Amino acid sequence: TSGYYTKTRTDVVTSDTSFTDTLLAYGYITGIVGLSDNPADSSGTIVSITMPDSTVYADTTDVHGAFSILNPVSSPADTVTVVGSVSHPGYYGGDSTFALTYGDYDFGTVSLEAIPPAPTNLTAESDWDGMVPLHWEPAINGTLLSYVDGTPDSYFGYGSPGNGFAVKFTPTSYPVVLNLARLLPNNDNPYMFYVWDDDGTGGAPLTVIDSHYVEKVFPGQWNYVNLNISIDSGSFYIGYIETNDGTNYFGRDTLNLDNTSWVFSGGSWESLTTAFGGAYNCDFYFEAVVNTGGTKTILSPKKPIIKRGLKSNSIPDAKPYTPKFKYNLKNRATLNYFNIYRDTTTINDISALTPIDTTSNNYYTDTTVTNGITYHYVVTGMYDTGESDPSNEAVATPKELITSGDYMIVDMADTSLQYNGNTAAEAVEQSLINLGYTGTTVSKNYLLANYTDLSGFNTVFLLLGQNSSTTNMGVLGNNSPEESLFVNYLQSGGGLYIEGNDIGWTYDDGSGFTNIWPYFHANYLDDGTGDAGTLNGIAGTFTEGMSFTYSGPQYYIDHFSAAADAWEILENASPAYYTVIAFGDTTYHYNTILSSVPYAALTGTTPNPDTLMQDYYNFLISNTATGISVVKKGKVLKYNLSQNLPNPARNKTTISYSIKKAGHVNISVYNMIGQKVMTVVNEDKKAGIYKTSIDTKKLNSGVYFYKINANDFSMSRKFMVVK
Repeated sequence: TSGYYTKTRTDVVTSDTSFTDTLLAYGYITGIVGLSDNPADSSGTIVSITMPDSTVYADTTDVHGAFSILNPVSSPADTVTVVGSVSHPGYYGGDSTFALTYGDYDFGTVSLEAIPPAPTNLTAESDWDGMVPLHWEPAINGTLLSYVDGTPDSYFGYGSPGNGFAVKFTPTSYPVVLNLARLLPNNDNPYMFYVWDDDGTGGAPLTVIDSHYVEKVFPGQWNYVNLNISIDSGSFYIGYIETNDGTNYFGRDTLNLDNTSWVFSGGSWESLTTAFGGAYNCDFYFEAVVNTGGTKTILSPKKPIIKRGLKSNSIPDAKPYTPKFKYNLKNRATLNYFNIYRDTTTINDISALTPIDTTSNNYYTDTTVTNGITYHYVVTGMYDTGESDPSNEAVATPKELITSGDYMIVDMADTSLQYNGNTAAEAVEQSLINLGYTGTTVSKNYLLANYTDLSGFNTVFLLLGQNSSTTNMGVLGNNSPEESLFVNYLQSGGGLYIEGNDIGWTYDDGSGFTNIWPYFHANYLDDGTGDAGTLNGIAGTFTEGMSFTYSGPQYYIDHFSAAADAWEILENASPAYYTVIAFGDTTYHYNTILSSVPYAALTGTTPNPDTLMQDYYNFLISNTATGISVVKKGKVLKYNLSQNLPNPARNKTTISYSIKKAGHVNISVYNMIGQKVMTVVNEDKKAGIYKTSIDTKKLNSGVYFYKINANDFSMSRKFMVVK
């Protein structure tokens, strides 16, 4: 009969017989499963009971989260060990093993926590020597507090160490956990990040809640700071204070303002609505993420509770009671750290993998790799409620470091700047390739992580980009590692080309280039405006007769003049001012070219910009103060082999040579008895001026000769090695 377990008995009936028996009422396994972040609909959770013979009894929760499963144990004398499971896509589930007997079981109310969203936009950089840098964005797991529209109107910075900006945030309820902050910079200068209380005069920032030095900054994208700060009442501020590392520029909106940005200037805070007469009022691209905190609920069954009267004529409809579940309107998970997973094949499942490391940052450098092997990576977030799903997969292949070549391009320009369809680095690199030169292009981070000596490169092209309404020029901070690296390169006789529209202004302001500026022998005259047009070469230099059209951003292009021992080599036609200065040194025998206009922005057909690049290159490697005339346009090249510098040599020495026409070039080193001990150059070369180095660390102290053979030209010079 409906609602009771079926009972079967066998009797031998020979005559009229009567008997009585008792049918046992159905037992039900019931409960409520609530979804922690969805009070309106908790349907769709699968609750199942798996018997020892693998038979599964299951039900799916209704909108209230209620479930009811017919108890498969129909005899009070039986006890069966079963596995109860609860699962819902996107939520942490659970299993429980328990002894099941006849009767009703009530699991009570169970909360399923949502699985926190996975990290996003994981990238892995290839081509690093013995390492793979990773970078990703953490999930926005909570309520995003923001006053911006998503597209910065411009980027803005204070420009003086010890000053900065902050944005005020007020949650709609309390308590909350401030678990994440993010800021949108467009240069990579480090800064001091702060969280302040609003306990200052008039609600200004005062008490520091959190602070730390942000050393690794990713320009042009949101930069995240992981936090875990309880806020019980009131407002808080997110912001930064500028350090001696250089000016920081952050995105800002200048229309439809919420008036929540403040400035720290001269030792005190003031709202930007009134500071400086309100001239700089804006909404900065600083955002905060808050949630209510909490922990994961552990799933476990209760002891059986007999609840008679809950029987139903239909098992699927046997939902025994309505829920009394307390829902949490926000995801409660708090991030603890990230797991880094790696494999040499595509990662489809992380269950069989062990993290190679953990980090609380949103970036990581894997230094346990082998050059030439391709690695696959995913990242997960570890929360107090459990582990998130994996991020997207990123793939990278490390490779051996390139330590020498015709050129190195150091790209510190904003890649959003395009010139005739190319970035600054792409344009310079393509021109050098067109001319037959080989080298490498690196980022600032790659440079600092891998190089302590650049003397293996004949030339270095340092591209800093441009200040504009939406981008900022890269800066060599005073006494920064990168500035020191380039200064050392020049002192070893290198050839450095450097471009950026505000190099002179930044030097004059005192916020960058202090140590390297004297190597340019240039005078900074004016910050300039947006009036670059036709750029003409200068008579008596290698640019004589050249003319180009400027097609880059019209934004504060510096005006220069040359010192008495340097040369102006490009001049804007109207209004007239010099934009490019060249200098050759007689002490260290280095050469520099300083430009306030990017090479990529120069267009023309008489000549093609490649011609200018060839002359730039020839001058940079000329290794002489008279190089401006030696490589003057139209000058006929001669065969030559210069004396090495330094001489005597200890670890390395540099030689320059020129060849009149294309052909095979061999330069070798010989000891005093004529035995060849080293081959320095052995390849085909185009006509031109070249520079190379001899690794004297491999030679014993003594006197040696180096000899060049090129076509019909042969010449040798003597030098000394000392240890």
